[in-house]
Amino acid sequence: MKQSKTWVNIVRFILYNAKWIMLVILLLNLFAFGYWEKMSERGLGDEETLWGAVIVIVMVLFFVFDKAWKRVCNKICDAL
Repeated sequence: MKQSKTWVNIVRFILYNAKWIMLVILLLNLFAFGYWEKMSERGLGDEETLWGAVIVIVMVLFFVFDKAWKRVCNKICDAL
């Protein structure tokens, strides 16, 4: 029984920190994977621009609706 509770706590931790995870993914895409240089040289393709915009929009929504997101996370984790 203790292991399932640990698993739920890990899921809760990941969901609570989704905005920071998205920020890390965005920064990794820009700097570690070379999209910043690619964007400066010849521009990004349609797919790269789309997913970059999706990441930014989702991250902003996570920051704006933080309290509502935490309530949703609690409901999800309580159901597990």
